[in-house]
Amino acid sequence: MCIPLDDVAVPSPVLPGERGAAVASLSPLRLYRRVETAGILVLTAVGEVDTTTTPILDKELDHIAAQPSVRAVVVDFSSVTFLGVAGMELLLRAAGCAAVRRREFALVVGNPAMWRTLEITGAEPALLCYGSLHEAVEAAATHSQYLAAIGKTGETRVSTDGNADET
Repeated sequence: MCIPLDDVAVPSPVLPGERGAAVASLSPLRLYRRVETAGILVLTAVGEVDTTTTPILDKELDHIAAQPSVRAVVVDFSSVTFLGVAGMELLLRAAGCAAVRRREFALVVGNPAMWRTLEITGAEPALLCYGSLHEAVEAAATHSQYLAAIGKTGETRVSTDGNADET
């Protein structure tokens, strides 16, 4: 179950030369949030995602999840230099929460070593991973439109025998 945490004051300076609002500027992880297109929010992470910085990312993802206007979240890790187990677990949990809410959750992975880590740990098939932000945003837009259409016509449920049933 995804329950947003209470808001805690986090510095939000807009840094020179950066697009969007800085969510957290604590080293060694910085987060920037911006709306790419209607309903698609891009969260860019810069730095390391490990046990000390995962709570910052977790708090921001919970905050985003609580916003009803967000149809899709694209998490841009193209500038992440390290992804630890805690960060990987958080991504898997966030993707699961997004699926429950019928939202798209996409991950941009720009680092070949991070791709390899996701593959080795078995996390890669569970996440929608893309090689570029443009590719992820396009896919998120297409998929979120599809999810919205399903929501208007009825729910699709997968039964225990693996067949999809329209209700």
